Amino acid sequence: MKLRMALLALFVIAAVAFVSLRGQPPSSLNVATRHVSATEPETIEAPTPFPADSSLKFEVLRERALTPYRLRPDRRLVLAVAEIRRLAGAPDSAVTVQFAAGRWTLLCGSQEVGKVSELPDFSEMLELATEWAR
Repeated sequence: MKLRMALLALFVIAAVAFVSLRGQPPSSLNVATRHVSATEPETIEAPTPFPADSSLKFEVLRERALTPYRLRPDRRLVLAVAEIRRLAGAPDSAVTVQFAAGRWTLLCGSQEVGKVSELPDFSEMLELATEWAR
């Protein structure tokens, strides 16, 4: 019984010592080294999302802000257009998409395949692929 009490007391002392040593700040040697090696902070300018040109219209600013977040047409549509062209025996050319005036324009090389809305549904994409296949 005395042995158990002694082991329990030793365990409690070790746990308290561990917790108290862990909570101490680093030694002054490390702090001094950090201060010596630190560089002077640079002046930080506030980021400007757009140039300070006040002649830009609201529509242009809105378009610049929305462009990175606009969803591109379904990749399967682009692959289908390329596959239709390959099956027709035409020389390969890359299918690209461009957004303008609220609509996506699909181009195969320099030839325009067709246009779809900003968020086309399946029937609209199927109609475009069918017309392209004809």
